[in-house]
Amino acid sequence: MKKVILALFVAGSTALFAAPASFNSCVSCHGAQGERAGLGKGRALNEIPAAEMVQIMKEYKAGDRNEYGMGALMRGQMANISEAQMEEIAEFSGK
Repeated sequence: MKKVILALFVAGSTALFAAPASFNSCVSCHGAQGERAGLGKGRALNEIPAAEMVQIMKEYKAGDRNEYGMGALMRGQMANISEAQMEEIAEFSGK
């Protein structure tokens, strides 16, 4: 019985910290927890406040941002990300 309870606890706590599906396309450059700066440029996602991160994503999506020369790449990444998904990503990986 103790093993079952422990297994349920571990499974539940892992699910609490699981990345949203919308974050999958971010992982290769930013790391599984947003711990890396994309391609070694700028700040790691987990250093950016969530509200600021949403604004940054909106600017990239609109083509209004080209920080570190990443505008075109990030605009492509944001093309299919909705505002609700931006909120999910920021809540998961932002500070």
